[in-house]
Amino acid sequence: MDVLTLDQRLNNIEELLLSQKRVLTIPEASIYSGIAESYLYKLVSAGKITHSKPGGKCIYFDIDDLNTYLLSNKKLAPAYLSKVALSYTNKNRR
Repeated sequence: MDVLTLDQRLNNIEELLLSQKRVLTIPEASIYSGIAESYLYKLVSAGKITHSKPGGKCIYFDIDDLNTYLLSNKKLAPAYLSKVALSYTNKNRR
């Protein structure tokens, strides 16, 4: 097998293992989310992302909180909005 293929397979296995964890460190959260470690530190410092510092030193993220942050500020597709608006107007006709 090609070395590159083995490396890709190893990365895929690591990602699968990370998805099984409930609590992530900064490096793990960076890999999981695709957000740079430095930007995660910036988000923590600004209070924009929920985290824990049990000993006052290491930063941990609950995977559900991280997913909530990643899915925040959702933009709905125009086709979906049109469908909802049409349904609303049809339901509320007098």
